[in-house]
Amino acid sequence: MPTSRSLALVFLGAPTLWALHLGLSYFLVSLGCGTGWAGAKPAVVVATILCAAAAMAIGLFAWKQRKAARRGDVETQLDPGPVPEFLAISGAVLAVLFTGAIVMAGMSPFFLPLCPPS
Repeated sequence: MPTSRSLALVFLGAPTLWALHLGLSYFLVSLGCGTGWAGAKPAVVVATILCAAAAMAIGLFAWKQRKAARRGDVETQLDPGPVPEFLAISGAVLAVLFTGAIVMAGMSPFFLPLCPPS
């Protein structure tokens, strides 16, 4: 049976990674534009790859938690109902959604200049 910590991780992990990626990307771009640092674009790409990989890993973990929630013995529990399974499935769906959002946001440096022309 999934624990409350694991369910919180699968439900909130991918959205948290997306927010972290968004903030980190803005920071790296502003750092690159403000100081002229040439490593801003590769740093955004690396941050995108790391955050997307972590979000995918959380999605796979969520899918495994869904299977574990189904196997729980209902008689020995205090009848939590379908809530753990719902949270695990929702976490897997959110992981797919936010992984896509991370990848889409991370692709922008390939098509747009990081800094406005001055």
